[in-house]
Amino acid sequence: MRAKEAARAAGTASRARQGYLAVLVTVALVASACTSSTAPANPPRTTANAPTSAQPWPRSFASSLLTGVTSVDALSCATAADCSAVAIGTTGRTPGAGATTTTTTATSVGPVLLTTTDGGGSWTRSAAPSPISFLSDLSCPTTWCVAGGQELTGSGPTGVFVVRAGPTATWSTVGAPGGVTDVTTLTCLADQWCLAVGTSAFGPLALVSTDAGRSWALQGPLRNGAMSATSVSCTSPTACWAATYESSQPDHATGTVLATSDGGATWVPTTALPSGTGIVSAVACTPATSPPPGTPAAGGVGAGAGTSASSTTGSSTTTTVPATSPAVPDGNCVVAGTTGTTFGDPRVGSAVLLTSSDGGASWTPQAIGSSIASLTSVSCPTSSACVAAGSTTATTPQAGVLVLTGGDGQPWASARTQLVPEAPVALSCPALGHCLGAGGPVLERLG
Repeated sequence: MRAKEAARAAGTASRARQGYLAVLVTVALVASACTSSTAPANPPRTTANAPTSAQPWPRSFASSLLTGVTSVDALSCATAADCSAVAIGTTGRTPGAGATTTTTTATSVGPVLLTTTDGGGSWTRSAAPSPISFLSDLSCPTTWCVAGGQELTGSGPTGVFVVRAGPTATWSTVGAPGGVTDVTTLTCLADQWCLAVGTSAFGPLALVSTDAGRSWALQGPLRNGAMSATSVSCTSPTACWAATYESSQPDHATGTVLATSDGGATWVPTTALPSGTGIVSAVACTPATSPPPGTPAAGGVGAGAGTSASSTTGSSTTTTVPATSPAVPDGNCVVAGTTGTTFGDPRVGSAVLLTSSDGGASWTPQAIGSSIASLTSVSCPTSSACVAAGSTTATTPQAGVLVLTGGDGQPWASARTQLVPEAPVALSCPALGHCLGAGGPVLERLG
């Protein structure tokens, strides 16, 4: 089982027939929004059409069906209007208005690239260049995009990238460096710098591009026992974090977070994640505004030396490392996952959501509701405004959940949840009040 697909499978609901999902979407559109008891009793008063830092997500997601799409693996929005996605679907159809497709007869099923210029109201589609077998991740920081995955050739599986120079440009293939058999995750910055993680016979490797994905170079291995990376986030060409996992037995894994302060050449573990953390599927980091009192200076590497310590405040336990340990890069990070350790079992375990204001030198668990089994994606346009997505513990049709932060000084403590038909695997929120999520053929749209 390929790494990114396996890790995300832990939080993805079982696929239902598309006709059945269409009924669920109708129900979801009528119901509009279902919130959990974690919502504040007296939420801040806001204008319905003007998201602010006081309430970054005043509206609810609306569901629609992407006909002809089996699954969406990644989403990336450069702006509230301009988004792209990688998916598996029929390559002979073109999505139209309302996230539907024409009635053109399908020719085949395979990896496709989707693009919208109206925030998900309508989509254009193109088949991924042959012989690509799947695309795992996608990043579109501006008008250009880079996707990564795997292609099957006569010599076996190899890592591959697909790049687009502009909104109307054709997608073209770029091979990964030799020895890379798969590209599991990647991220790009607006200055054309990109970092990807690929698998190899020697474990996961960091790859770097300085020209918007048109060429790649090996940068360094991800050590510390990591088997693969499920997500990567960078705040600069030097500071990055990767959500990884270690496999203890077949189909079982536990998550770790690694960090680099030199652009991927060397990787070190952040402080150990709280006890009970299982599979970690996503990490999202934003630049630090000001370091909290007592935080070691950024720029060093480490945070693995010494013995970790814990302090308890209320119901939250913060795990820290001694101030004498070398510091990980500074940043505000959110990690999403589950206590479950079994791949492909979305209803076992409880959701894990961890936050850090010091790049992972300490982690604070956030309580987000006992009915959530796992979180598989998270997107944060600012350090205090995020959306996370995953699966509920229920076996009812409303199998997915979105968690939207509140706007006070403790945004996760005042978060609200919305139930949706399918657990979103892909998520991208480019600005306050604007977000797209997708799981299977169901598109969730806010803004």
